Amino acid sequence: MKHHPQLYNQDGVKIVLGPELGRGGEGVVFEVVGQPSVVAKVYLNPPAARKAEKLRSMVRAAIPELLGVAAWPTATLHSWPGGDVLGLLMARVSNHEEVHKLYSPAHRTQIFPGADWTFLIRTACNCAIAFDTLHQRGHIIGDVNQSNVLVSNKATVVLIDCDSFEITSAGQHFPCEVGVPLYTPPELQGQSFRGVNRTVNHDRFGLAVLIFHLLFMGRHPFSGRYLGKGDMPLERAIQEFRFAFGNAAASLQVAPPPNSLTMAAIPNTIRALFHRAFDVTSKSPGARPSAAEWMGELTSFERQLSQCSLEPNHRYSSHLTTCPWCALIIGGGPTFFLSVTANSLPVAGQSTFEIHVFWASVERTSRLKLSYSRPAIFSQTSIRPAALPDSAIVPEKVPFERLPFQPIALWITIISIPFAFSAVTLPFAVAIFVTFAIFWMACEVLAIQQNKERNSEREAVREVLDSEHHRRRDVLEKIRDQITKVEARILGSIQDIESSRIRMLEDLNKLRVKYEKLDGDRKAERLSLEKAKEQIQLQQFLQKHFISQAKLPGIGAVRQAQLESFGIETAAHISKQALSFVPGFGPKMIEVLVEWRSSIARQFHFNVSVGVPQSLIIDLERKYVSIRRDIETRLKLGLSELNSLHSKAESQMRPFRKTIEVLVHEFAQAESDFTLSDSARFACDN
Repeated sequence: MKHHPQLYNQDGVKIVLGPELGRGGEGVVFEVVGQPSVVAKVYLNPPAARKAEKLRSMVRAAIPELLGVAAWPTATLHSWPGGDVLGLLMARVSNHEEVHKLYSPAHRTQIFPGADWTFLIRTACNCAIAFDTLHQRGHIIGDVNQSNVLVSNKATVVLIDCDSFEITSAGQHFPCEVGVPLYTPPELQGQSFRGVNRTVNHDRFGLAVLIFHLLFMGRHPFSGRYLGKGDMPLERAIQEFRFAFGNAAASLQVAPPPNSLTMAAIPNTIRALFHRAFDVTSKSPGARPSAAEWMGELTSFERQLSQCSLEPNHRYSSHLTTCPWCALIIGGGPTFFLSVTANSLPVAGQSTFEIHVFWASVERTSRLKLSYSRPAIFSQTSIRPAALPDSAIVPEKVPFERLPFQPIALWITIISIPFAFSAVTLPFAVAIFVTFAIFWMACEVLAIQQNKERNSEREAVREVLDSEHHRRRDVLEKIRDQITKVEARILGSIQDIESSRIRMLEDLNKLRVKYEKLDGDRKAERLSLEKAKEQIQLQQFLQKHFISQAKLPGIGAVRQAQLESFGIETAAHISKQALSFVPGFGPKMIEVLVEWRSSIARQFHFNVSVGVPQSLIIDLERKYVSIRRDIETRLKLGLSELNSLHSKAESQMRPFRKTIEVLVHEFAQAESDFTLSDSARFACDN
């Protein structure tokens, strides 16, 4: 490129270029003599006519609102007044860094060491403000990426590379024909941008990805662990709407990377916005959340953040009861935010919690056990058998009566026998006896029949008694069955509660054992730090070498984003095991990274006189304070649940006990009723 020390703006005003500030693939940026707040971008090759007209339109469209959020072109540059466009003037953006250096944990510790989650949320909100400002004026960014969003140490945001934006001005439309796959929506993945009209809904996808990066420590929403067979490149994951943190992640065979903040850490309103931005329905025109919606929800989110009682630099959503950042550290995850109160941090051995006193309370509570015995009836005097039906009253038994002449016939028969034997022959005497005997028996039968007819009412009563007896027996059996079923439920509940009590005691005992070992574990880990000084120095040396700065073959922006989503940013993070979890990294690419790490490690020299860094000791102490407080909280919560288990169980069983009391009383009544009917039947038979 020919150097032009002197150029002219569109109004013919002379512009003198100063020292070169930077160089890219498209042009060179210079200082402007006499204008310290302005820089000049001179293209390596003069823009084509259409691009030149786009720059002129942008200069004409420059307004304070746009200039407040973007390095918007304020003038075109020419080799002579009225000549071809060679470049442009724009505001100089100083004291700002590319946004990925904020959301990247490794970069943030060096460039934004004091930034907490509040700072990142505010930055996300300011990104939304910048997008909304452009969208309100009919412009679209199109080429959303992590390099054209700059952030200051006050969380203010400026958009750069504005000449690549999709511009609509004075009835003219100038498309954006470039893009980065990381921020390209699913419906445009794998397509050429030439001839494609970008929409606000496309921009909203890129904005949502930026906001997700900021809230989730550089994780990409679609870069997760693939649970299916084969490979899942990031571009394909985006194209197939495989949102790794979403509600449908399991059905899509994806899961968040290890040591990631989960969606449970953010309010439901923010979760809903991410789902609208990344779910399959998001491709519909206007479906994704607008920048204005993000502005409102993020502003509200920032206002309701809570501060961790252990680490003031840990901020988290007020809907949570515990700090998620401490939970990640306890689980073996990284420290995402540097402590701002390291020197005043309490040492791990200090605590007002006394485990032996606490455990005595647990043992007292563990003695409370539920029991059951069948209740007695309310009162024996209250059990009176129900009266039998009027039709079941047994009539008085009628005495057996014979016919009036029947005894006379009997006596005549008896008296006549001796005379008959003495007067006639034996056959005749027998005939006389038989005749009178038959006569007597006929009289006897007649008497019986007459008496049976007289007692027929008693037989009818017996039938009524039998029916009433069966009915009362059925009632008794039904109540007995009900008692059996209710008692089975009570005993089953007691068994379940007892199992829960035993399980709670086992969990509490495991926590107690872990708690009692904390001091020993902390001392052992502290000692291991002393023994690992050389390895620590090596890790610190490797942490200064970023993968993004290495220009490794095959490791472009997309691959770097995948690595960052899995917490792999520097040479210190590289290992075959860590890389094996990252989608799209096969043996060859892993070998490239491992070899690069080895080449960096060979440059390291151990300084035996240097001790363990104080920051690591502080991190260790903070870790054990977090673990100690976490266990104490879980122990107290467990004891509270154990204490409430008995009362809750009694409360749950009270209706059953009341039912049993009623049933027992009803059973006694039914038994008394049954006994009365049984006695009446016996009386009727005798």
